[in-house]
Amino acid sequence: MQERLRNKYIHCLINLGKYWESVGLLNKAIETYRKGIEVDDLVETFYQRLMHCLQQTGREPEAIATYRQCRHLLSVLLGLQPTEQTTQIYHALVERYARRA
Repeated sequence: MQERLRNKYIHCLINLGKYWESVGLLNKAIETYRKGIEVDDLVETFYQRLMHCLQQTGREPEAIATYRQCRHLLSVLLGLQPTEQTTQIYHALVERYARRA
């Protein structure tokens, strides 16, 4: 029961973050995704959406650091690498940031 409630809470946070994004309140979305990471730091969706929002607000270095945090935690705790989707978001961020610099 506890695990089911936790999973529902995680899905609610993801949906709330996406809602904030859809109405253009990216800072609210960022707060929501960060809260999600506090609840479960192994849910890649939180990192993916957070990186996207940070990039949209011109905070690419923070977005890149978010990827590195995700990669580190997955590696240390699970012995895994981020999914291809997360890695693609990261590479796109690095490329955009390099072009702007």
